[in-house]
Order: sequence, then structure tokens, then C-alpha cells
Amino acid sequence: MAQEKKAETVKVEADVFVIQTGAFSTEEEANGWKDKLVSAGTPALVWNRGEYYYLFIGQAPSKEEAQAIAAGIDKETYVKEWNVTGEMKTDQPEKAKELVRQVENGKIPGSEDAEAVWGEDYDIPQPADELGILAWLHFFEKQLFS
Repeated sequence: MAQEKKAETVKVEADVFVIQTGAFSTEEEANGWKDKLVSAGTPALVWNRGEYYYLFIGQAPSKEEAQAIAAGIDKETYVKEWNVTGEMKTDQPEKAKELVRQVENGKIPGSEDAEAVWGEDYDIPQPADELGILAWLHFFEKQLFS
């Protein structure tokens, strides 16, 4: 008789330096600006946290790297540290921990590996996502944290 896997908790703790180009009080306004950026060829991500919708256009593992990226952008930007901490439940904790370690270390996991852990019911970031690690951290916080 096959033993049913029990869901376990996997912790995520990651810091990244984000390049922010706006903070809005409504999702509609944030998405309007995001659409303008994307139409102009700039990848962008709206992240709701608390009462604000933050508009990010990039990230880097260090403040210096993020500032260097921001210096090459012809938009008003602000570089700051962004912490993502939380817990998720999974019945494949070892595989999930490996994917989380990859993201925490700045590596982009394969979407097939993520689908094997979390299934196809989630909007898993794709390897071609230009916001890379930021897209993965957003995925963890918005879709998986319990």
C-alpha cells in the first residue's frame, strides 16, 4: 500500500535590491503605468504589499548592482532592499527546498521542476521572464505563502 505524502512547511527568506519606479494607492493606477512601461519595452511587475502597489522594473543581488542598472534607465527610479519571508506547504519538501535555495541564491529554476512540486494550477514564472528572481519571489509571496 502506497503511503500518502504529508505536507510539510518550507521556509523562504530572501533579500533582493529592487529598482522601483512608482508606488500607487490603487491597483488600477499601478497597472496602467505598468502597461505603459511594458508597451515601451520595459519589463515591469506590480507587487501589492500593505496599502501600496509597488511598480518594479528590475532587481539585483546588491545595492551597487541595482544602482548601476538604475543609472542606465531613463525613468525616475529608487533602489531599495526588498525582503521576502514566509512559509509554504508542500508534499515534496526536498524538491521545494532545492528550488527555494536556487531562488535565494539568484538562480532561476526550470518551470518544469516547479510544476513537479506545485502543479500546473499556479502561474509559475517562466525562465524567459525578464524580471527573473523578482518574479519568483513574487510567486512565492502571492501564491504559495500560507
